[in-house]
Amino acid sequence: SWLTYWVVYGVFSLGEFFSDIFLYWFPFYYAFKCLFLLWCMAPVSWNGSQIIYNKVVRPAFLRHEAAVDNMVSDLSGKAMSAAENLTREGRAGPNRKPGLKKGLKES
Repeated sequence: SWLTYWVVYGVFSLGEFFSDIFLYWFPFYYAFKCLFLLWCMAPVSWNGSQIIYNKVVRPAFLRHEAAVDNMVSDLSGKAMSAAENLTREGRAGPNRKPGLKKGLKES
């Protein structure tokens, strides 16, 4: 229940971040925002976070799940290769090139 609330709150905060410059001009925006967040936290069967998660967030995530998985695996592969490059350069030392043995000079 609380995890669902925080997922919905995160989506709401992300949307608000990009639209806040326009929304704060509406009268009573902050009062309605407070009521909306209270509705999302309410311990009732018609809880706002459950409704929004089941009707909006979950279907959107499931629709784009494959693209998100591909993006995460691509980023994971890039991070792994970057980490391997850094450790390879770290072992070589600051003044040596990778693959050059200790004590040998470059010709």
